[in-house]
Amino acid sequence: MNNTTVLVKELRQATGASFLDCKQALLAHDGNYEQATAFLRQKNLNKAAKKAERQTTEGLIVVKTNETDVSMVALNCETDFVALTPDFKALAHQLAELVLADKSLTDAGELATAPSTSSGQAVLPTNPTQTVQEAIQALIGKLGENIKLGAVARYTTIETGIVHGYVHAGAIDGYGADEGRLGVLVAVAVGDETIAHDLALHIASAAPEFIAIADIPAEVLAEHKAQLWAAVADENKPDAIKEKMVAGRLNKFYQQNCLLEQPFLKDDSLTVAEWLQKKGDEMGTAVSVLNFTRVAIDT
Repeated sequence: MNNTTVLVKELRQATGASFLDCKQALLAHDGNYEQATAFLRQKNLNKAAKKAERQTTEGLIVVKTNETDVSMVALNCETDFVALTPDFKALAHQLAELVLADKSLTDAGELATAPSTSSGQAVLPTNPTQTVQEAIQALIGKLGENIKLGAVARYTTIETGIVHGYVHAGAIDGYGADEGRLGVLVAVAVGDETIAHDLALHIASAAPEFIAIADIPAEVLAEHKAQLWAAVADENKPDAIKEKMVAGRLNKFYQQNCLLEQPFLKDDSLTVAEWLQKKGDEMGTAVSVLNFTRVAIDT
């Protein structure tokens, strides 16, 4: 293998550029590896900048688990075709592995600036010296679509509880067991794997925003109440009737948005709170939800 071939191979690993682009960059810079690398990385940046305004409504959600932790990463792109390509999948999976391996990576901003390595292995198609954002830019240059880092979540098991991850592929073929278009992480203070899984299924289906009524931000609740009162202001009804109308609509809002107030997916005769109470009675200890994160690819 001659020196030029070796340099082209190293450039491809470092920048994700094509064989031809790497060869041309070396020729344009008289075989200087550092200059060719800088040129190709700037080229990737330019390509990414041109595509930055394109909508990224497709993508992939990956959930990873180990003995004590779960992680979830959404990587967004423009088309489902690109979302199913090997390079795009490889990047999404390795980003989820990065988050699983590092407790400090709990949001997209932290992940974007992290070194693009997972257990010593470089995130494809870049090298260990680059950040995750630089790896994404390299992939934009290679695949020709805008790619953005989406939601990032990571939960760790507490001593008496459990964390669980669930991912659903939807109607599109081509997804593996730990990847898809909708993902849920849930943390339960006391419970078991079955309870956590059933909660994750419910959250995936019902799409709650909050755990309990008390978790709704005061400003959000105040704004919604104001909207409800504005909607009945012109009704030719007594104030007592209007109050009942607002109260009924407010209860419906709670049922739509608060996990514990929703009819449970597997038994709609019970709310989630009542189902958890039932499970707690069976176990002899209270079962409660600590947190959840639900992420879906827009359609």
